[in-house]
Amino acid sequence: PQAARASSFQEQYEPRIYLRGEVQTRRHNWHDFFQVLVWSAFPDTKKTINALHYVSAQQRLNEKGHTNRSPTENMLALFDECGAVLLSSDPALLKMIRNFEWHELFWLNREKLLRSLRCIVFGHAMYEKALNPY
Repeated sequence: PQAARASSFQEQYEPRIYLRGEVQTRRHNWHDFFQVLVWSAFPDTKKTINALHYVSAQQRLNEKGHTNRSPTENMLALFDECGAVLLSSDPALLKMIRNFEWHELFWLNREKLLRSLRCIVFGHAMYEKALNPY
């Protein structure tokens, strides 16, 4: 079961997925439910993230021997848990996002935004949070 402490590196969450293809889940757990849904919707992306996670964790343990995540592992975990993908063919909208120009994006360009931008929520923790928002 996922709640049990891993006895080796190979039994940890990400290595287990990478090495054995097993995505551990807990019963009656929304977080794990949404994780499986994202795996179903984006299997290639999830496999890529998992492979990068595995390689980074293996390298960290081989080089440093400690259990704290590396910056790469943190970045992958943040995207996996809370990431979203923004798609647009309009470079002006994407520039506003990169420059944090929220008033211009959401107010002055709201009609163009609705027509020309798509947001795909990837992070499974975001779906879980939607069950009980702030």
